[in-house]
Amino acid sequence: LGDPAVERAEHNTDEDEDDSEDDYRKDRDLDDEDEDEDEDEDEDEDDEEPVLKYQRLEGSVPEILKRDSISCFAAHEKFLVVGTAGGNIHLLDINGFESIKLKTHDQPINFISLDASGDYLASCADDGKVVVTNLFSRQMKTVKFNQAMSCVELSPTYTQKPMFVVGGPKGELYLNQKGFFGDNNKIIHSGEGPIATVSWNGNYVAWANAYGVKAINAATRAPIAYVAQPEDAMDPNQSRCNIVWSTPSTMLIAWGDCVQVCNIERIGKKETMKITAAFRTDFVICGVAPFNFDAATKLSMALLAYPTPSASSEKKGGGGGGGG
Repeated sequence: LGDPAVERAEHNTDEDEDDSEDDYRKDRDLDDEDEDEDEDEDEDEDDEEPVLKYQRLEGSVPEILKRDSISCFAAHEKFLVVGTAGGNIHLLDINGFESIKLKTHDQPINFISLDASGDYLASCADDGKVVVTNLFSRQMKTVKFNQAMSCVELSPTYTQKPMFVVGGPKGELYLNQKGFFGDNNKIIHSGEGPIATVSWNGNYVAWANAYGVKAINAATRAPIAYVAQPEDAMDPNQSRCNIVWSTPSTMLIAWGDCVQVCNIERIGKKETMKITAAFRTDFVICGVAPFNFDAATKLSMALLAYPTPSASSEKKGGGGGGGG
């Protein structure tokens, strides 16, 4: 006969083993459920329809690219414009078919600007010329500077009051307007490094230099704000700053991988600008534009970007490589 105490201990041990097996099965079932939920979420994300649909431009574009390369681009609600390394400008419809070809520069075109009506086009290049073209009459006005020019912006109301601003690597920003004795070029900013980009909206002109973004009231010439370049921002030579106005008083700034949203406010008679939002991304931003695809969203934007080498490596599980 066995010892009753030993029999009770063996019985308890068997019960403990049964309980452990039950717990193991429950944990395994929960893990399987979690994995199924993760897979379902991944499938939902994969099935989500993209907000934007991309299509490569055809029409005349392949033929243009056989003999030249595109150096800059601009879009109007009625047409598209490309500038080339050969100094040519091509006006295209939304399907890419060419309607107008202009020879405006002897060197690669750096920047293209359109007025709000789409009647006038301005371009600048390293040849030191700014060419303003009336797209209906094809009449061209050429203003020569003694330096390369990297960006130009027409006044939104150029048809009523012809003016433009232009800047370049030497760090001088000019305001051109028609005077009594002809064109008058006035330096409105200098001494803070190359002018990377410029944007004009209503009475406000904003531009980016090596230190940050500045804005003035073009009507009063009064300074409004200085927005410093974000800390740890990418080298401006590697990623140009992008500026766009989403509303008459709201400006979007993209520096490398950082986006800033700035609003102009009036305090008494003085205008000032305040950063109302800022965030960083996992990619390098090449362009920014307002894009309200949801009526319930107060502010949304579209970013043109490419992944950084580090972000691409993490997604691939290690190794080098970039994106395009």
